[in-house]
Amino acid sequence: MADTDYPGRTILLAFFFKFQEAGSASERKALSQQLFDRFNAHIINECASTTPQIDPTPRVRATIAVMAENALGSTPLVKARRGVKAYFEFRGL
Repeated sequence: MADTDYPGRTILLAFFFKFQEAGSASERKALSQQLFDRFNAHIINECASTTPQIDPTPRVRATIAVMAENALGSTPLVKARRGVKAYFEFRGL
């Protein structure tokens, strides 16, 4: 399993949304890894299957993962799809 490459500022937001505090560096790293493990592959696959295809940066993938974490849906795949869709709408793609 790969290590997270999500930027700290995005994970700080995710941590705050979830716990209403900043948390320690190790707590934020753990949350970052959880989000990465749960959503990253789904996000990459969804972005690759869209038109136009995009190769999302770590910042974009982290943003989508945070949206997916808070999205409606019963599975990580469904939640990731919602996050990717919202990101594409935001970008006008």
